[in-house]
Amino acid sequence: MREPKKHLSFSALSRALSKHFENLPDKRQAAKTDYSLHDIFMSAFAMMYFQDTSLLAFQRRMQDSLQQNNLKSFFAVESIPKDTQLRTVIDQLPTEQLKPLFPKILSALQRGKQLEKYQSLGDHYLVALDGSQYFSSDSIQCPACLTKKSKNGDLRYHHQILQAAIIKPGLKQVIPLSPEGIQNSDGQKNRIVKSMLPKERFK
Repeated sequence: MREPKKHLSFSALSRALSKHFENLPDKRQAAKTDYSLHDIFMSAFAMMYFQDTSLLAFQRRMQDSLQQNNLKSFFAVESIPKDTQLRTVIDQLPTEQLKPLFPKILSALQRGKQLEKYQSLGDHYLVALDGSQYFSSDSIQCPACLTKKSKNGDLRYHHQILQAAIIKPGLKQVIPLSPEGIQNSDGQKNRIVKSMLPKERFK
């Protein structure tokens, strides 16, 4: 079995994420900042990597000294944020600051010729789309909120997201593309799908 290319290894991809998070602009007041943006977002990445079902489950896992060492060794996290800090900071960061990560990783896969195995019907790619709701409230709203009336006439505000992924029958792994929020202004000129794809076309 061939070893994965170095720039596609977990360590290389983790370092790429770490570098991106280190360069995120932090507009928080320094005196009120307990954890760096880097540690917050790398901790969130670790939570997804470990497949913890919740922030609480992740925090309980990190209470073990061995797991703390793994978090520092593999994810370069110096200080583990509390679940409230993790949630609050992530919710406030504009998603546009995270979108550059998707084309960077996709470009690395392309350079490593890992996308070739996903080609179907010649040199085409099969992309699956899935929409999901991640916020709903009857009082909290913003200009981008979608609205829906219940049967009794109450108005509810919600956010939905469209997620695309490159798939190939027979392969368990999928390659996620940049997710796109569904807003009231969407639905014209295929803006949603086009914004998910990298500027450089697959070769």
